Amino acid sequence: MNIFLLTAAALLFAGCCKESFYAVSIAGNATGGVYESGRQVLQLPRASCIIRKNDTLYITQNAERKSEDKSGTIYAVNCKTMQILQSMKVNGITPCHAAVSPDGKFLYTANYSSGTVSEIPLVSGIPTAEPRMILHQGKGKDLRRQKTPHPHFVGFSPAGDQLFVCDLGTDEVWIYNYSYGKGIELPFVEKLKLARGAGPRHLCFAPDGKTIYVANELDSTATSFFNTADGWKMVKTISTRPKTPVAKKNFPGAIKISSCGKYFFVTNRGDDTIAMFKTFADGDFELIGNIDSAGQYPSDILLSKDEKVLQVINLKSGTAAGFKLNKAAGTLEAIPGTVSVPRGIGLCD
Repeated sequence: MNIFLLTAAALLFAGCCKESFYAVSIAGNATGGVYESGRQVLQLPRASCIIRKNDTLYITQNAERKSEDKSGTIYAVNCKTMQILQSMKVNGITPCHAAVSPDGKFLYTANYSSGTVSEIPLVSGIPTAEPRMILHQGKGKDLRRQKTPHPHFVGFSPAGDQLFVCDLGTDEVWIYNYSYGKGIELPFVEKLKLARGAGPRHLCFAPDGKTIYVANELDSTATSFFNTADGWKMVKTISTRPKTPVAKKNFPGAIKISSCGKYFFVTNRGDDTIAMFKTFADGDFELIGNIDSAGQYPSDILLSKDEKVLQVINLKSGTAAGFKLNKAAGTLEAIPGTVSVPRGIGLCD
């Protein structure tokens, strides 16, 4: 794998993380773009999200602040050659998350600032036509952050038949049915309501698809919903923070779950920790504890394919760090050393 930096700490870190990973930097200068295992491989200022489908990377990019055209852009990039295959405007502002449909026919972006979701047709993995725009409506409790809708996450259910959208602005998870080869069906079929002012940011699914866990950015909580015979029911909401928080303000970011569904993890941006939770039947869960994220403002996390290592990228300190995951013991242990990814914000394998 590529070596992050020629330092003893980085070599030790790389030795513990045998599988490579991609990261994106949201920096607005030449350091912005795509990094493979800590080495910049594509210069792309203001890159905000990265996902992978087969051999194609999809990268969202925010518009320049002073630009008259505020629409963000999606890039399709060959992960072997790092050649840009196609770029296209998403016709939405601040595309902060993306997902590809299970059949590979559509790509979706959550456009935070415009309150929209873009549906972009794909042919052989390449964006081919203008997006169809899905507009959210509503507002929340927070007069500063929730005056309008703010979609922040798009993701498909394990069965692949529904698209879930976390809307931080409306305190809701919007659910759309997906028709293979045709796209999502309008209108939405259901909206899961969070506590007022919760600000749902991201979610993850239990492997069987019967439980979802939501990371709430504005009130520093995690919430579970369980799918019963009568539909989705909220089960539990608890804090993601340590018992004695170190920061005045905290904003949960990414949430990821282990393949066994026994544990999930949430980043705390402010406290600068990774919260580890243990799950139980029917949507119940508990906080095991928090571990220092080895940097400032942990914005994304990634489990290695063998799930022996959890990687975290810290935006404000510009560092990536690794943690040994012991699923048998339910523990995270920091791997010594960090590597540089300036203004790092997103990860994928």
